[in-house]
Amino acid sequence: MKNQFYLDANYTNLNHGSFGSTPKDVMAANFKYQIDMEEKPDPWFRMTVLPKYDQSRKMLSKIIGSQNDDDVVIVENASVAINAIFRSIPFTKKDKIIYFNTAYGMVQKTIAYIHDFYGTELVEVTFTLEDLQSVESILSKVKEVALANKENTTIAVFSHIVSTPAIVLPVKELVQFFNTLNVPSVIDGAHAIGSIPFNVTEIGSDYYLSNAHKWLFTPKSSCVLWKNPNARFQIHPTVISYGYTTTPVQSYQKEFSYVGTRDYSAYLSIKDAIEWRQRVCGGEENIMKYNTELAIKIGELYSQIFGTHLLTEDKRLWSGSMANIRLPFTDNMDFWYKVNQIIYEKFNSFPIFFEFDKKAYIRVSAQIYNSIEDYQKIGLAIYETAKQLFNEQK
Repeated sequence: MKNQFYLDANYTNLNHGSFGSTPKDVMAANFKYQIDMEEKPDPWFRMTVLPKYDQSRKMLSKIIGSQNDDDVVIVENASVAINAIFRSIPFTKKDKIIYFNTAYGMVQKTIAYIHDFYGTELVEVTFTLEDLQSVESILSKVKEVALANKENTTIAVFSHIVSTPAIVLPVKELVQFFNTLNVPSVIDGAHAIGSIPFNVTEIGSDYYLSNAHKWLFTPKSSCVLWKNPNARFQIHPTVISYGYTTTPVQSYQKEFSYVGTRDYSAYLSIKDAIEWRQRVCGGEENIMKYNTELAIKIGELYSQIFGTHLLTEDKRLWSGSMANIRLPFTDNMDFWYKVNQIIYEKFNSFPIFFEFDKKAYIRVSAQIYNSIEDYQKIGLAIYETAKQLFNEQK
């Protein structure tokens, strides 16, 4: 399967989750769109782009469970989607934003900007390692903080699959709880589409976003952005273009679908990526089944190699395509950054080490182009490299 991708034959990719990888056939389709654009620029932008864009948009709509295709738009990435949402809201100094300490760095930077610009208060739900041992403890911590800050809370933002540590949060229950407080919710599902099955209508947040270029195999970059038809506030793209209207009725589709002259080929290639997944891999269920089973094996294997354990044993929190395993020897992150450098230089791989609650872990991504033998090779290399470096530093 690896020969279906442009991955270096000698490179072992343990970190599909950060940037994804695109099959050769999908890249070829992407390049064909770019050539078509250059061959006939006027017909391309005036007549071709939007119908092809709609094809991809409608296929995404079906995958994520949107009841209405027109509630779905495509933007460049999760950063663009989050900024479109938060920079559309006229916050005040009296407002509060609830977020979790597990929020992706980009999300935290965006709301920090809101705080600096408007003076809006940021309320953090600070999870400890103990909190992440069960769904119930997560919900309990969120409720405790939110109830203490329910006055003037304008919005809550949280991940579906956290980046680090890679765990699945109980988003449906969280949305239901925030709804009891009449607090709109935004879900950063950057890692979700192509990784786990989900239904945005059933989840019911006000807005939901997910990067297609991570787990859906689309070219870089694209992100699906869903608006609940009952969303409690309207949003606009960060770039205002010809779709904007001053009439009371906003055209969500017109504003987001065309934001000026740019390369839209990555958006159009979403259709080709979804078709490739069906044609070559047998569809979403087959891919997710393979990756989920492989991620479980990786967790077991690395726990054995390192003599450690998974970050959490609650299977409801497992991310589907990623595993978090405690690292051996030391929790010093400078040490693990050195190990990372050695592994890249000597073993041609790039492991992702991270710290949570003052403890060091590795996040490993499962993907169809890898086998358990690939992970075993790098896992052993990590252990032996770390052991040698640790003994040298004694």
